Amino acid sequence: MRSHNPKYSFSQHLPDMGSRVDKYWFLGREHGHWKDLVVTQCSKSPVCPLPFSFSNQKTIRDLLLDLKHPYIWPTIDIDLWEEHEMVILTQEFNSNGSLKDYIYNVKPRHEWSSKYTMQSRGLALKQIRLFGLQILKGALYLQENGFPPHCHIQAGNVIMKKGACRLTGYENVFLGYTSKLFPIIRRLLKDKPEAIDSICMGHLLYEMGAGRELEEAVPTRAQLNRCKYSELIQLLEFIFDIAGDYPSLSDIADHHFFTDVKLPELKKHSPSNIHLTAAMKALIKAAKKGKVLKSRSRSNANARSSFRNKNKSSSKRASTATNGDVANSSQNRQQSSSAPAVTIAPPPPVQPAIPPPPSVPAPPPAIGFAPASSNSNAVRDVPNVEGRGALLSDIKKGMSLKKTVTRDKSAPKV
Repeated sequence: MRSHNPKYSFSQHLPDMGSRVDKYWFLGREHGHWKDLVVTQCSKSPVCPLPFSFSNQKTIRDLLLDLKHPYIWPTIDIDLWEEHEMVILTQEFNSNGSLKDYIYNVKPRHEWSSKYTMQSRGLALKQIRLFGLQILKGALYLQENGFPPHCHIQAGNVIMKKGACRLTGYENVFLGYTSKLFPIIRRLLKDKPEAIDSICMGHLLYEMGAGRELEEAVPTRAQLNRCKYSELIQLLEFIFDIAGDYPSLSDIADHHFFTDVKLPELKKHSPSNIHLTAAMKALIKAAKKGKVLKSRSRSNANARSSFRNKNKSSSKRASTATNGDVANSSQNRQQSSSAPAVTIAPPPPVQPAIPPPPSVPAPPPAIGFAPASSNSNAVRDVPNVEGRGALLSDIKKGMSLKKTVTRDKSAPKV
């Protein structure tokens, strides 16, 4: 709740309030609101007809949020957590609990496995008529708006609030979940599978009258006698027809058992019809047939992505071509508007530079000789040394010099 959907805050972990094994209940609140919310987390069903994707999540969310009926418990939010294959449903928390809690007079926050073990006395005939017709009106509202059979009509999926029963659990048929009652009654549905809601409604009416669940698909005479109201027994005989000609929900609502039952909530809050989009119709059709909905979101996204890439590449090529045309046209305009062009001869090719010959280092000056000078008087300063001409000749020829010692004639001999 903190990371995946930060609009809600966590309050506490609730006990197992239902019979589904892999379902968990949490109490939370929406930021800025004071009402408590019940958040349920359940693993994805292996036979879920709805592929988990962002588009399918939006479709089922819009579909459930459009349900407006005084006998339908509203859905606040639903998340299809694709990464962990989880279904997260958010609804308003009712402290009074469900109709099942009301029948057995137990607190809703107790464990499901322990709070329904004791037999109840059942409800009064007036309550059975009122609650039964309210549930039927809510189920007929879904049916009239094109919904598939509810398949989960039972006392635990009916919320009690201010004396009115409000049906919930209608999202299960889109998610591939089966009810606890389905293994018991599936043999009756081989020839008429659309009668599942009528059979479930008969089980619910029996539980309200007898104060216990019906363990068989069809009640026996001994089980029917546990209901202390003859009018209710007649209705149950009408629903569980021995010939297998099960009535529809509208036939049950028109039975004389519900005559003169007033529903003031329908006058105060008239139900609104659901505007079904093409995606919603496809989802309902897949749920009715029990087949996996063909997900077109990924292919459409790939098509849109490739279309955008093509547009980007074509626009880039067009932009490049346009820029080149503009540059060429501007260059042509500049040349046409300027003075006549002058032909400029190309520069001569550059010849590679020839390295100069290595210079011969000058020989070191002889000992006793002064550096040469351009002055004519310098010759007078050079001492008269024997063999001067021979020395110059050897220097010109590059011969090695012999070490000579200059001796002053005026110096005394040693």
